[in-house]
Amino acid sequence: AIDNEEFPLVQLRQNLKDVFNLALKDKELATIVIFHPYGVNKSFDEILEKFFKNVNMLIKRALIRWIKLNFIRNCDVDIVSSLVMGSFLQVIRDIVTGNLREKDVDKVVDEMLSLMFRGLVRWLCFQQG
Repeated sequence: AIDNEEFPLVQLRQNLKDVFNLALKDKELATIVIFHPYGVNKSFDEILEKFFKNVNMLIKRALIRWIKLNFIRNCDVDIVSSLVMGSFLQVIRDIVTGNLREKDVDKVVDEMLSLMFRGLVRWLCFQQG
Protein backbone atom coordinates (compact mmCIF):
# COMPACT_ATOMS: atom_id res chain seq x y z
CA ALA A 1 0.00 0.00 0.00
CA ILE A 2 1.14 3.55 -0.68
CA ASP A 3 1.57 5.88 2.31
CA ASN A 4 -0.54 9.01 1.61
CA GLU A 5 2.11 11.25 3.19
CA GLU A 6 4.62 10.19 0.54
CA PHE A 7 2.29 9.91 -2.44
CA PRO A 8 3.12 12.76 -4.88
CA LEU A 9 -0.47 13.15 -6.07
CA VAL A 10 -1.59 14.17 -2.57
CA GLN A 11 0.55 17.31 -2.73
CA LEU A 12 -0.39 18.04 -6.35
CA ARG A 13 -4.08 17.60 -5.56
CA GLN A 14 -3.89 20.06 -2.66
CA ASN A 15 -1.98 22.62 -4.75
CA LEU A 16 -4.61 22.45 -7.51
CA LYS A 17 -7.42 22.78 -4.97
CA ASP A 18 -5.77 25.84 -3.43
CA VAL A 19 -5.43 27.62 -6.78
CA PHE A 20 -8.96 26.75 -7.94
CA ASN A 21 -10.36 27.92 -4.60
CA LEU A 22 -8.45 31.18 -4.96
CA ALA A 23 -9.92 31.66 -8.46
CA LEU A 24 -13.42 31.09 -7.06
CA LYS A 25 -12.77 33.43 -4.14
CA ASP A 26 -11.14 36.24 -6.13
CA LYS A 27 -12.60 36.10 -9.63
CA GLU A 28 -11.45 39.66 -10.36
CA LEU A 29 -7.78 38.80 -9.85
CA ALA A 30 -8.16 35.56 -11.81
CA THR A 31 -9.82 37.48 -14.64
CA ILE A 32 -6.92 39.95 -14.79
CA VAL A 33 -4.40 37.13 -14.99
CA ILE A 34 -6.30 35.02 -17.53
CA PHE A 35 -7.53 37.79 -19.82
CA HIS A 36 -4.62 40.23 -19.58
CA PRO A 37 -4.12 41.94 -22.97
CA TYR A 38 -0.45 41.49 -23.82
CA GLY A 39 1.36 44.55 -25.15
CA VAL A 40 -0.66 47.13 -23.22
CA ASN A 41 1.51 47.15 -20.10
CA LYS A 42 5.00 45.73 -20.72
CA SER A 43 5.97 45.56 -17.05
CA PHE A 44 2.84 43.58 -16.20
CA ASP A 45 3.49 41.38 -19.26
CA GLU A 46 6.93 40.59 -17.84
CA ILE A 47 5.51 39.78 -14.40
CA LEU A 48 2.94 37.38 -15.87
CA GLU A 49 5.45 35.76 -18.21
CA LYS A 50 7.85 35.21 -15.32
CA PHE A 51 5.03 33.71 -13.24
CA PHE A 52 3.89 31.36 -16.03
CA LYS A 53 7.48 30.30 -16.79
CA ASN A 54 8.03 29.52 -13.11
CA VAL A 55 4.85 27.45 -12.92
CA ASN A 56 5.81 25.60 -16.10
CA MET A 57 9.28 24.94 -14.67
CA LEU A 58 7.72 23.49 -11.50
CA ILE A 59 5.52 21.21 -13.60
CA LYS A 60 8.56 20.06 -15.61
CA ARG A 61 10.53 19.37 -12.43
CA ALA A 62 7.68 17.33 -11.01
CA LEU A 63 7.40 15.32 -14.22
CA ILE A 64 11.14 14.63 -14.28
CA ARG A 65 11.10 13.59 -10.63
CA TRP A 66 8.12 11.30 -11.18
CA ILE A 67 9.79 9.72 -14.21
CA LYS A 68 12.89 9.04 -12.08
CA LEU A 69 10.68 7.53 -9.36
CA ASN A 70 9.13 5.34 -12.06
CA PHE A 71 5.73 6.78 -11.14
CA ILE A 72 5.00 7.97 -14.68
CA ARG A 73 6.17 6.77 -18.04
CA ASN A 74 8.92 8.51 -20.00
CA CYS A 75 7.46 11.44 -21.89
CA ASP A 76 8.42 14.72 -23.52
CA VAL A 77 8.26 16.93 -20.42
CA ASP A 78 8.18 20.12 -22.50
CA ILE A 79 5.03 19.03 -24.33
CA VAL A 80 3.34 17.45 -21.31
CA SER A 81 4.03 20.46 -19.07
CA SER A 82 2.43 22.72 -21.68
CA LEU A 83 -0.58 20.41 -21.88
CA VAL A 84 -0.96 20.44 -18.10
CA MET A 85 -0.57 24.22 -17.94
CA GLY A 86 -3.03 24.77 -20.78
CA SER A 87 -5.73 22.59 -19.25
CA PHE A 88 -5.21 24.23 -15.88
CA LEU A 89 -5.54 27.74 -17.37
CA GLN A 90 -8.66 26.75 -19.31
CA VAL A 91 -10.34 25.51 -16.14
CA ILE A 92 -9.50 28.82 -14.41
CA ARG A 93 -10.88 30.67 -17.43
CA ASP A 94 -14.08 28.64 -17.31
CA ILE A 95 -14.41 29.32 -13.58
CA VAL A 96 -14.16 33.11 -13.97
CA THR A 97 -16.47 33.27 -17.01
CA GLY A 98 -19.09 31.05 -15.43
CA ASN A 99 -18.77 28.45 -18.20
CA LEU A 100 -17.86 25.93 -15.52
CA ARG A 101 -20.74 25.84 -13.12
CA GLU A 102 -19.20 23.16 -10.96
CA LYS A 103 -18.36 24.75 -7.61
CA ASP A 104 -17.15 21.51 -6.04
CA VAL A 105 -13.39 22.01 -6.31
CA ASP A 106 -12.73 18.42 -5.25
CA LYS A 107 -14.73 17.18 -8.24
CA VAL A 108 -12.92 19.55 -10.62
CA VAL A 109 -9.50 18.46 -9.33
CA ASP A 110 -10.45 14.76 -9.42
CA GLU A 111 -11.52 15.04 -13.06
CA MET A 112 -8.43 17.01 -14.03
CA LEU A 113 -6.06 14.57 -12.34
CA SER A 114 -7.89 11.60 -13.79
CA LEU A 115 -7.59 13.01 -17.28
CA MET A 116 -3.98 14.12 -16.87
CA PHE A 117 -2.62 10.92 -15.39
CA ARG A 118 -4.49 8.04 -16.94
CA GLY A 119 -2.11 8.24 -19.87
CA LEU A 120 0.98 8.70 -17.73
CA VAL A 121 0.65 6.69 -14.52
CA ARG A 122 2.04 3.20 -14.53
CA TRP A 123 -0.60 0.62 -13.71
CA LEU A 124 1.60 -1.06 -11.11
CA CYS A 125 1.41 2.07 -8.92
CA PHE A 126 -2.27 1.33 -8.31
CA GLN A 127 -1.97 -2.37 -7.58
CA GLN A 128 -2.39 -3.34 -3.95
CA GLY A 129 0.22 -5.06 -1.92
